Amino acid sequence: MDKIFLKVNNITPYKLTQKLFPKAISTSFTERWVFGHLCLSLVLLFISINTDIPAIDIIFLIYAVIRISEIFTYLVNVLFFDPLRAEKRGERYKPIGRERMLILLFINMIELMIWFAIFYGNFDCLYSDKKELLNSFFGSLYFSTVTMTTLGYGDITPQRDLSMAISIIHTFLGVFIISVVINFLLFRSNPDQTDE
Repeated sequence: MDKIFLKVNNITPYKLTQKLFPKAISTSFTERWVFGHLCLSLVLLFISINTDIPAIDIIFLIYAVIRISEIFTYLVNVLFFDPLRAEKRGERYKPIGRERMLILLFINMIELMIWFAIFYGNFDCLYSDKKELLNSFFGSLYFSTVTMTTLGYGDITPQRDLSMAISIIHTFLGVFIISVVINFLLFRSNPDQTDE
């Protein structure tokens, strides 16, 4: 499993950018990458909700899948496999910037909500009779937030297999990332963690 996640991680847009521009990669580049994608996701959600051009929506949805996969792969590698890889090399795993990682994690969580809001806005016909709510900027964000946090008011419900699959994946990622945030908050005093 470790090797699979390492290979997938090596083909993410971030890693490909890192290979193309090795001197440009730094801590500040990573922060700009994450914040830039948060801003990009907001812009793409606004465009997606306010235009009816299927080709543009398909491109946005493809990039959403790529970015969601990249975030998930990164989290699994950094949180689970990087410590194991360091241990196999006989080194001590010591991530730098625990608070910075927590902030970036929160940004990734918000970004995931926005990417899924793009899905909900584009697949509004697969949901209950309140699909007009999903076809608005705040309505799709609302449903995305309610789904990701597993709050589930029940006012909008999936009606087809595809919408159920999207909601299941979204809920799984939501539980995963919220668990990671809780882990960071509970174990932040670990002496193996440093902030610089």
